[in-house]
Amino acid sequence: MLSEHMAGGPMSHDSWGLGAVSSLVGAGRAVACALFLGAGVLRIARWRIAGDARSGLLGTALLLLGGVCLPLTNVARSVSADRPHSLFVLLTHSTTMTIVMLVAAAALVGTARSAQRPVVAGLVLRSVTAAVGGFAALLSVEIWARPPLATGPVPHVLAPSALAIGWLALGMVAARRGRSEPWAARLAPLLVWMGAAEALRMPGLLVWTALATAVTASVAALSAYCSLQDLMEATTSEDGDVRSLSNALTEARAVVSAHREWREEMAHDARNALAGLRGALHTLERYGGRLDQTAVDRLRAAAIEELGHLEHLIVRDDRRPGAFDVLEVVTTLVETRRALGARIDVTGSTVLAHGDTGDLATALRNVLVNAEIHAPGSPVQVHVARRADRVVVSVADQGPGVTAADPTEVFRRGGRADSSPGSGLGLYLARTLLDGQGGGIALRRAEAGDGATFDLWLPAAPWDEPAPAPVIVRRHRVPAAAPSRIGATS
Repeated sequence: MLSEHMAGGPMSHDSWGLGAVSSLVGAGRAVACALFLGAGVLRIARWRIAGDARSGLLGTALLLLGGVCLPLTNVARSVSADRPHSLFVLLTHSTTMTIVMLVAAAALVGTARSAQRPVVAGLVLRSVTAAVGGFAALLSVEIWARPPLATGPVPHVLAPSALAIGWLALGMVAARRGRSEPWAARLAPLLVWMGAAEALRMPGLLVWTALATAVTASVAALSAYCSLQDLMEATTSEDGDVRSLSNALTEARAVVSAHREWREEMAHDARNALAGLRGALHTLERYGGRLDQTAVDRLRAAAIEELGHLEHLIVRDDRRPGAFDVLEVVTTLVETRRALGARIDVTGSTVLAHGDTGDLATALRNVLVNAEIHAPGSPVQVHVARRADRVVVSVADQGPGVTAADPTEVFRRGGRADSSPGSGLGLYLARTLLDGQGGGIALRRAEAGDGATFDLWLPAAPWDEPAPAPVIVRRHRVPAAAPSRIGATS
């Protein structure tokens, strides 16, 4: 403000000092403008990423401060460089700074997402228009007024005081809001320091103006730093939201895929049970009058067994594993398959295993159906025995065998040869059911043409559990109850 001290006459030592200080003030103002503009751009970027209207409003205030208020005030000072108390400079600075404060106040009193992007964009346009329009009007008056606008030192004390009070009030509002919102707590000291910068301008001396400029530049630097930090937090949060959404979508796909697989597995086992039930009922309906009572009883028992299997598929989650006679389960299932036309022999003794009878029956049924599909007409041998801490059910056929290089490939979901009529689910389901009970299933490799042997096992029941007396089952085969075999899927 004391540029008049530098005008006219040879340059003294004091004039050189004042010139240096004045240059530093100009450089500080330029740096402050650049930093405020950078901080505003960062705030606007955060607003675009996070959709937070407060960031948009704060960015608008910073852009106005660095791109409109300070530059227009500098222009006004240049125009009125020969008048220390120019009303044109005072009105330009006060008007534009008031517009900045109003926009900052809107950011403080508003909610996070109360303003949509068109509203914020409109506020930016109106603020810039008001600041530039007001400056143009003041400049016109300054140019055409004769003499140019001037006033005493008192308004130059009162106006900065009012601006300082305004900034301090905004700082108090931000501090109060900062108790619950961290962004406001970071903003509060910056607003207070802006008030301090305005207070330093009140004496009107160049030294104090230099200090005010230094404070303003410091606030601009801190604003840029805080804006960068907030932008990085928003970016990190956005990345986290994207990752969370991606994980949620992955989990949703996994749930949908698991549900689809469960439906396929349920449908597979249900089709097998329904095929057996349909076969038994069809045979009873068509040939019931020509079958002896034993065959009729077996077909009825087979139908009841298939219904029991369907019931197990529905209520299996309500069942609890326990000790059971494996030979009894195997014999009951084999009798059902015999009644439907299969050729199966059973050997073994009574042994107790720990697990679920329905799951073992389902796994064994899938293995037997697999033999019926891939070794049609071949007799099947089933043997039950205890081996160490396991109860093993061996199923051997005399079909073409398995030629896969990897024996475990047949247990993969969908694992089947291209020419196979099955679905590739039967052996996979058998493995899944047995694995879930601490058991398993394995294929004994054999040369092509020698048939295939599958071993199914479950943990043996503890020896101290009561068990029925051992019963040896003779090798036998029951003729089919119907003239043709009933098809099945696997």
